[in-house]
Amino acid sequence: MSSPPEPSTCGCDKRTVCDIVTLCASTLLICAWNAVHVDVPPRKTFRHVQLTRVYWLLIALFLPEMLLCVALGQLREARMIIREGSQTWTLSHGFFVAMGALSATVPDRRSGREHRTLTTGNFLDLIRSNPNNVPNISADEIADRSKAGTVSKALLCLQIVFFCASCAARLNQHVPLTLLEITTFAHCLCALVAYAAWWYKPLDVIVPIPIALHNNADDGSGSIEYDAGLQRFFYSYSSVPAFYKSKPGRSLNWVRQLGLGQLVLASILIPTLYGLPHLLGFWQEFSTLVEHRLWRASTILVIGLPSVWPVAFFLLTTRTSWGERLATLLIPHVMLAYLLANGFLVCESVRQLFSLPPGAFVDVPLSHYVPHISIR
Repeated sequence: MSSPPEPSTCGCDKRTVCDIVTLCASTLLICAWNAVHVDVPPRKTFRHVQLTRVYWLLIALFLPEMLLCVALGQLREARMIIREGSQTWTLSHGFFVAMGALSATVPDRRSGREHRTLTTGNFLDLIRSNPNNVPNISADEIADRSKAGTVSKALLCLQIVFFCASCAARLNQHVPLTLLEITTFAHCLCALVAYAAWWYKPLDVIVPIPIALHNNADDGSGSIEYDAGLQRFFYSYSSVPAFYKSKPGRSLNWVRQLGLGQLVLASILIPTLYGLPHLLGFWQEFSTLVEHRLWRASTILVIGLPSVWPVAFFLLTTRTSWGERLATLLIPHVMLAYLLANGFLVCESVRQLFSLPPGAFVDVPLSHYVPHISIR
């Protein structure tokens, strides 16, 4: 790696490559670890729970815009749940249902009784058939099951604000940013918006709350008689929460619920949020002209390629053979081009650490921007 230049007499502080990597890596890990809010796992083993969290942690590190898509989709799902539920319900209740934190004991043909996770589809159909099925769960009970507290949320916001302030200070002093700092800044924006979308979602709930179900045959005495229709209802649905079915590389369930207008809006705002910070790299120093041009092309592709999704969605809705064939041909090529462009931005950000320009080692302390009171 490049070594920092010799200190000059200008009085500027210096930083090393290790300082840059430590700042960016710590910011990325804190943002990704705190932003990911997994649903209640179908399997409660320690290995499955931790592997699932690590899986989504990698997604947050390398594809933060995908995590943002899932967060916004689940926010929409939570709002839909509270509209159908009780008038006293909040977003915490909506997320609690959407993440699969409610279960019901239903008759099983073999074991007699079985706990089934209530997915969003299960829950909405149940309360539409009988409003008495809305569980009486308080917001305090949901907050008690969440592992996230005010302190952890404040630390995340403080780390992001500190990193963004350091980047803004360097731009204000016309000191170059490293490509790793630019990429980290883009990840921070996506993680912050995803964290805001999941602000009221309980964190790390492992065991769902069992609720009592009432069908039309319920006499109100508290004893529930399950008719054949209720049994068929449960066996017709999956017991896996939506979060575990919305894995990158597969179809996102929330996309199917969006209209064309909302899909156009999402395909513009999300890549813009992630791609715009990479425009700062247009005015940074590169080792070769080829790398500079590849950075520009990759940034434009990351911002522009997602706009193809509404076109593919429209082709699928035409329900014609040529439209489906064209969409099937278009989607994988667009995904491949997007992943290659995004991968180059990440790899080039790391590669530049071995040939940083001299200005990247100049440190701009934030204390210069803190008001001071001098007493003479």
